[in-house]
Amino acid sequence: MNLRLVVPVIRTNFLANETARKQYIAGVQLLKLSGRYDNYIRMHLAAMTFPVGASVGRINAAHMCAAFLPWHRALLHAFESDLQRVLNNTNFGLPYWDWSADAVLADPTKSAIWGAGTTDCMGGSGNPITTGPFVNWHTIDARGNVSTAGISRNLGAFGDLPSYASIAEIIGRLPYDVSPYSTYSKTGFRNALEGYSNTSSSQMHNEVHGWVGGLMGIVQVSPNDPVFFLHHANVDRIWAMWQSQNSGQTYVPVTGGVPTQQLNDVMAGYPISPTNIAYTPAIVWNIQNLGYSYDVFPLS
Repeated sequence: MNLRLVVPVIRTNFLANETARKQYIAGVQLLKLSGRYDNYIRMHLAAMTFPVGASVGRINAAHMCAAFLPWHRALLHAFESDLQRVLNNTNFGLPYWDWSADAVLADPTKSAIWGAGTTDCMGGSGNPITTGPFVNWHTIDARGNVSTAGISRNLGAFGDLPSYASIAEIIGRLPYDVSPYSTYSKTGFRNALEGYSNTSSSQMHNEVHGWVGGLMGIVQVSPNDPVFFLHHANVDRIWAMWQSQNSGQTYVPVTGGVPTQQLNDVMAGYPISPTNIAYTPAIVWNIQNLGYSYDVFPLS
């Protein structure tokens, strides 16, 4: 098992750390050129189509289920490891997009992250986008095939970015998850952060996908847009904050759930991993064991 048990890397704010921002873009471009970036899109697609049992309802191996947060934490860990390799920098930490900071702007579509006219931000809206460092990229379609359509976005077309108040609303929700461990879970933290809890004032993770729009709004193939990994790093940061404030909580279901969803089950959708780890919820529960931390939590 190749976990990083050295001094942890620090994941920082994409807009506040110019070095991490430029390294992220350079590393993503290198992974795209080598073909490895497309592997992550196909992993995500494979997890969404992995059969977990018809009786469960709205669930797949990585979404609408208890493993939603562990699955994406594992994906980010593998992706970060790959970026460190191509950048030849074991100290590189995957940056996050603090979308709640943008939520307070008069027009969040004008946030510096979209950086029209610059090469060290994400570019703006378009079908396909015409600004930023990812113009003229090929993409992967919902069948896993290469497409020349390019990355698309429609910033601000749907919903709003979640606020800090929305984070504060869900951060005290206990336990981690509740039966039936799906979109129908009425309480618990996971479903609220994922965005299906009908008691939350915001759709949280889901709402950000919809707000960015374009390929980010098509969940199966949303990793085509490099914003995906910045977004999920922030989701992971919120989960890490919840864990730090609720240290007595544990992952559920331990047993009695469906395959790929229990504490020690190998999660589905990792046919290629640079870390050679058989990821389980238990393995990724503690970020210190994975070798990273965050510079600051959202409500600090």
